[in-house]
Amino acid sequence: MSGFTKRVFTAASLKMVRRSLGGPSRNGPIMGLLIVSAMALCAVAHAASPLAVVTGGPQESNPFAPYLSEILRGEGFTTFDEVGADALEASALAGRSVVLLAETPISEEGAKALREYVQSGGLLVAMRPAAGLHDVFGILESDRIEDRLRQYVVVNANDPALTGFEDAVLQYHGPASKYALQGATAAASLREDPEKGPGDPAITVNRFGRGTAVAFAFDLAKNVVLTRQGNPEWAGDEGDTHAGYRPMDSFQRIDGRTWFDEERLAVPHADELQRVLGRLIVHHSECPLPRLWPLPKMHDVVVVNTGDGESDHGPLIDSTLDACAAEGGAFSVYLMTPGIANTSVEHEARWREAGHETGIHFYADGKEGAGFEEAMREDFTRYIAAFVNKFGHSPKTIRNHTIDWTGWIEMAAIQADHGIRLDTNYYHYLMRGNPREHYGTFTGTTLPQRMMDENGKLLSIYQATTQWCDEWFDDKLLTPDETLEITKGMIADAREMGYPSAFVVNIHPVRFRMQDDITSDWIVPFWKYLREDGIPSWSAAMLLDFVEAKVGSKMEDVRWETTESGDSVLAFRFLPGAKRDDLTLVIPKTAGEKRLDSISLDAEAVEPVVRTVKGVRSAFVTVPAREAVDVRCVYAR
Repeated sequence: MSGFTKRVFTAASLKMVRRSLGGPSRNGPIMGLLIVSAMALCAVAHAASPLAVVTGGPQESNPFAPYLSEILRGEGFTTFDEVGADALEASALAGRSVVLLAETPISEEGAKALREYVQSGGLLVAMRPAAGLHDVFGILESDRIEDRLRQYVVVNANDPALTGFEDAVLQYHGPASKYALQGATAAASLREDPEKGPGDPAITVNRFGRGTAVAFAFDLAKNVVLTRQGNPEWAGDEGDTHAGYRPMDSFQRIDGRTWFDEERLAVPHADELQRVLGRLIVHHSECPLPRLWPLPKMHDVVVVNTGDGESDHGPLIDSTLDACAAEGGAFSVYLMTPGIANTSVEHEARWREAGHETGIHFYADGKEGAGFEEAMREDFTRYIAAFVNKFGHSPKTIRNHTIDWTGWIEMAAIQADHGIRLDTNYYHYLMRGNPREHYGTFTGTTLPQRMMDENGKLLSIYQATTQWCDEWFDDKLLTPDETLEITKGMIADAREMGYPSAFVVNIHPVRFRMQDDITSDWIVPFWKYLREDGIPSWSAAMLLDFVEAKVGSKMEDVRWETTESGDSVLAFRFLPGAKRDDLTLVIPKTAGEKRLDSISLDAEAVEPVVRTVKGVRSAFVTVPAREAVDVRCVYAR
């Protein structure tokens, strides 16, 4: 068998064999067959993914539970199986290295299967697990903490799994359970005031039998949706003091309340809590789990150039696109009705041939907001038709004029229904505070993920927050130098703090041409800085294409095997979502007591780049543009 001692045992089943033979002695009676001291397979050799997500209970109990799968994709775990909670049984858990349990009701049979899974050596990570499983998690629920506008998760600096997150203060939304520890340890705490502790446990870790059980006291899925998309109860009426309704109204109130913590805007709270989940999975899994880096190649930052065309057309827009291209960048320009009508087919084609993107800058003519959903849908249909009939292709990304919106995310659903796959309408325009201090990530994210409606439907459109708006900087009387300092500073912070970021910027061509506006004096030096620093300067369509390729990638036939020499091997087949040369695998450097010794792609040795991200060393390998790649990672003592 080519030097391998093949296993068809799961991690749990091998441990059961060891127990029946009196422990993992190297002199055991089946030493020659099993090499008992080695780790077992991540998964049964035929099909099962090492990861499974258990969700799908009664929708009314928690419509956001299915978003746990989107969080996994965001964290680079693009291959996993979804298991229905109502049909959960032991066979669905066989061969799993990790099982994620959404906040959802579980049957007695399902609870029994999960209990046995952990007891036999599995890793179970659950969101507010049902009371019948609390002994598995080493906790006891004593009360419920109701949702508050200001509430935080504070990471335990001493928890070995969360190195790099030491004392992080992360805002969360949604109710939580008040847990008493019954054998578990707290990896993080819940606090109303982050300066006062220790608080109730937010994340607990417990050894149960031969496995590990991790419990979140709050629902990470619901929290991420609410943090990214705002307060559904604030949707539909004025909140940001600016006439017209836009997504920002779900984050601010005229009376001064905000959905975000103005003093902690620099932290992407939703992204960081997702990373906490990813780190817990990697740290506590017995099998080293490969995943994908969120940005192209090994970049920490990408800048996405977009521009609202307003009434501009053709030649009036050229200077902005040409200046961006001169520094190696690509640009997305969004055209209103005059721009569509007055830009020739040939002119628009030249833009696209130069690597730029064109889309629509939809305007609802003052009909945005509550009660206008159908009218906006009709107008949107006409906008799309005018664009397609004129230029012969469909737009993929969008920003609306005056950020027109309806409902909580009903506008996003309208866009998705018409083939738009990335939205930039979550737009940083804070109504108060010092603009030299209150910049950052009001949605708690610098990375695109798909949106979810209040009924738990995952929309086929990505949310990409626009963090840098030329009009906001100019209207707040910032100078070009101050604006350059802020934007470059956010890039530096993202790199230093380990926040992979795709920063979206809005550059109005009409402002770019104005002499009394900061836009050109800020953005041209900024584009030059991006080129000199090697930071990708992309259009929104380029970001979308990359994200769809990443999310569409699969890692099949994942195996964790031991050679006759005693080395362990992580092997899998990588199937990219598209043939690209910028998809990057992240491979754990350690597996128990063993260390990564070598990596090969299609039997050719490659030298990985070893990086330390948030305190943990990992091997990074950018995969060549092929239909499929066989990956082999050898771990030695």
